[in-house]
Amino acid sequence: MVSNLRKEKRITLKVSLRAKGRSHMGFNIDTQIFTENVSKSGMCFVCNSPIPLRNGDILELELSNQNFKTRVKFKIVWKNGNKFGGYFLLKPEPWFLK
Repeated sequence: MVSNLRKEKRITLKVSLRAKGRSHMGFNIDTQIFTENVSKSGMCFVCNSPIPLRNGDILELELSNQNFKTRVKFKIVWKNGNKFGGYFLLKPEPWFLK
């Protein structure tokens, strides 16, 4: 039996957000993303269009939609096509989970 090694519970939450900012390598980002799940300290998201990100990339982004806006510093931990997962280096305020 495989156990869940995650430290935090993930909640399925599908939210459309505009991600605008840059990677630590200087790549500008301005794309639509869709969260698949979130936790207190991270998220899994899908990009609407391909962006050249790799494991270990650090992003400084503003995430927003008509009802929500926050700034995040996010580290990519894994990638599968246009789907990414990772964690926040600084806890965003506000965020979906407390």
